[in-house]
Amino acid sequence: PSGRVLSEQTIAAMMRVAKRHGLWLFCDEAYEEIYFDRQPPDAIWKRPDVRDRAIAFHTLSKTFGFAGARIGFTHGPKSVMGAVRGMQTFHTYCAARPMQFGAVGALREGRAWVEESRTLYRDAGYMAADALGVSRPEGGTFLFLDVNGLLEPGAEDCSAFLERCADQGVLLTPGRSCGDDYARWVRLCFTSVRPARLEAALEKLAPLFRGPS
Repeated sequence: PSGRVLSEQTIAAMMRVAKRHGLWLFCDEAYEEIYFDRQPPDAIWKRPDVRDRAIAFHTLSKTFGFAGARIGFTHGPKSVMGAVRGMQTFHTYCAARPMQFGAVGALREGRAWVEESRTLYRDAGYMAADALGVSRPEGGTFLFLDVNGLLEPGAEDCSAFLERCADQGVLLTPGRSCGDDYARWVRLCFTSVRPARLEAALEKLAPLFRGPS
């Protein structure tokens, strides 16, 4: 959850490696609609020269605020989609009927909501980044922050730092949930629909992110 948008150069390099070694590309498109100042390059799965070896996974959780509904869709080459459908049937059979109708309505009529929420997320993300003195996100709904310089000497992870944040009434997610390499990172979600609430949380966090004076 880095808040960064892949560059055309990075995507091209990934495609070259995949083609050289005959790899399949699995594209997690959870945040495909949540970008801010610049339009992302075309997604990998849309590119004709690798489309026959790419599978894209989409979810309504982020784009349409359907978190918890577990509604999404997948597309890829016909040669593999039959197997994907068979696997999906046994793993997620079956999404609740009201949720399915809600998903259809969102896909058909929710475009304006997507545009509005993108603006809200951008403003909130910029507010959070500016308050904590870090780089502004290019997309997504999180700041992913290296707090190594704010930890006590000898600390193996950010647990004590998270406790200090919690003591101020603000909960952050440990970076280790994204892998052991990020034991000294934290994740901040800025999707609050009430800007005043986010602003209050940032006022409490800012002194902690400045470190000891």
